[in-house]
Amino acid sequence: MIQRLDDYRNKAHAILVHKDTRRKILSFAARWNLPWVAARMLATLSQPIVKDDGTPKTGPSRILVLNSGKDEFLRDILEVFSGDDRFELVQWPQYALPAIADTILYPGLRHDTYVTNNPEVEATKPRYRRFALAMWRHLQRIQPFAAVISPNFGYRVQRELAFALEQYGTPFVVLQKENLNAATEHRREFWRGIYRERRGKFGGRKILVYNQMECDLELSSGIVTPSQVEVVGMARLDRFHRWRREHAGPAPAGRAAKVTFFSFSRSDKIPVEAGLSNGWGGFCTDTHRAMVDLARARPDIHVYAKTKGLTRQDEELLAIVNAGEEAPPANFHITSGGDAFELMAESRVVVGFNTTGVLEALALGKPVIVPRFGEAVDPVLRKFVIDVGDAADYADSPAQLRELVLARAIQPLNTPLELPERVKKILQYWLGNEDGLAGRRAYEAICREIKPA
Repeated sequence: MIQRLDDYRNKAHAILVHKDTRRKILSFAARWNLPWVAARMLATLSQPIVKDDGTPKTGPSRILVLNSGKDEFLRDILEVFSGDDRFELVQWPQYALPAIADTILYPGLRHDTYVTNNPEVEATKPRYRRFALAMWRHLQRIQPFAAVISPNFGYRVQRELAFALEQYGTPFVVLQKENLNAATEHRREFWRGIYRERRGKFGGRKILVYNQMECDLELSSGIVTPSQVEVVGMARLDRFHRWRREHAGPAPAGRAAKVTFFSFSRSDKIPVEAGLSNGWGGFCTDTHRAMVDLARARPDIHVYAKTKGLTRQDEELLAIVNAGEEAPPANFHITSGGDAFELMAESRVVVGFNTTGVLEALALGKPVIVPRFGEAVDPVLRKFVIDVGDAADYADSPAQLRELVLARAIQPLNTPLELPERVKKILQYWLGNEDGLAGRRAYEAICREIKPA
């Protein structure tokens, strides 16, 4: 056992050494204006994206997917190219592009403060763009790409790359994973200012968004032209629709009663600039304790608190659930990070607040309960709440939350083949996908930008 542990540590150390060395080579190439060195290193770092079955996504043409480190974006990508045999999907390590950009760009430049009036800061941007263009020319000779796909138009390390690729003729397409910035009037005005005044114009080919509200926000901000943005819907929601249709009807008997609860933090989806330091405060605490109390009162029901896998959120959750005199019961489970699909599919009811998880549950045909009390009904904080209308049930107190969840959890699940119109309307409004065909729309939009090989 000791020998195995030593072997593992040695391998881990070797990986870290190699990673650090590669990062230093990329930084060296950027510092001394050696784009061919960076291109050769990036070619060696290109790794295939693997499908759910563990096999690489292959094809005669190659697309570079810029790594965001987010499971949601990868799910969108895999759904878009699920029925495709034209493209191989590859990615670079997450550190690769920042190693170059951080060497050239002015220190301290951020996503939401990219536009400045500082000549010293601005001078570094064309320098990075020129390096990126030269690097891309070399890379296309070594390892040609038909297109590049990014998860967001505003990442500082990708901004000048988008301009450079457009200049070269390689489509830079954004499959945008954030589409709730226009969720309320307050958020819309806030993000319009960010887009227009702090991020600036998009330099790539096309931004594919989930919904019309994000499309309108980007157009009204002036960061794109009408030809640069298109609504396709949330691609990863397609599999939720598929699951519902494949499992329509009564669920098999004998399954344990499960509840998925999307945990949230006191500051979840509240911009720092809003100055609301306490955020959801007591509402967050009371909601979590209500779910723990339900699990304690009903040992036959398993409650799964799903977090985003963020250390700070997990620590906050643990502090709340462990604050009482009794420890959380054994049937209260904390699931940190990862994909919630299987968990929701096995659950009889889903509880969530201000999360796309609620919308995904609706696409599965699950009963959804949204807590709505405390700070959640505060006139100011209400501006930051995602409203799903009559597609969900609402709990106006912690006690009612326990009652509603219990009532749903003890009922055998009967999954509908088709969704009610009120649910379709909500899914179309927020995610642009009430039909399960968003992946196809995104794929066709991407292919329209790529020249035939």
